[in-house]
Amino acid sequence: MCDRILLEERPHLFPVVGLQHNDGRMQRGQRDSGTIMPPRPWDRRHAMRIDSSTRIAHPLERVYRTYRDDLSSLAAYLPDISRIEVESRTERDDGVDLLNVWYASTPIPSVATGFVRPEMLRWEDHASWDDENTLARWTLVVPALRNQVRCTGETRLSSAGPEHTTVALVGELDIDLRKIPGVNRFLAKTMKSQVEAFISRLIAPNLRRVNAALEQYLNDQYP
Repeated sequence: MCDRILLEERPHLFPVVGLQHNDGRMQRGQRDSGTIMPPRPWDRRHAMRIDSSTRIAHPLERVYRTYRDDLSSLAAYLPDISRIEVESRTERDDGVDLLNVWYASTPIPSVATGFVRPEMLRWEDHASWDDENTLARWTLVVPALRNQVRCTGETRLSSAGPEHTTVALVGELDIDLRKIPGVNRFLAKTMKSQVEAFISRLIAPNLRRVNAALEQYLNDQYP
């Protein structure tokens, strides 16, 4: 099992929002139906790369269906997540579009209380599952910071033998807290790095932990 986060040098981060895929199933420009307004330009050179690969001792079909359909059950295996709720589900001929909402239970550090509000400890997980290729393309959106945080990526599952599955997750996380409504410029500049670090630690590690949580859940279900 191999998990890692690669953090590139970044003098600053650029804001990006919106769904990664643009195939007509989840169109841009809507707010309440699970899609986001078009993003401003961003520079991928300054993104945090999230890269996680895990081999799970269960067959591909079982792992894929559980990951796609029972993600909310994994919250009990993620120490920083209080619950995951299925907000919407749309069946397609070739897969499923899902909107899951994650609720974090991580305490807000005192250095970040000037910026981070409780509602920021929640993010939307927009995922489009491709059954034929056993993969999901996803975008995470922090509703309280729609224009400041962007996280997109892909989770691909492949058979590693009759009783094993490889789950590979690759994504990018961008954060830009320079323009937060209601926060003065001096305070934003002073606290920017600490809050960016907190949000990074909130989202990125939980993405990496999902694979381990999935395996623990399956071990309990199929002892």
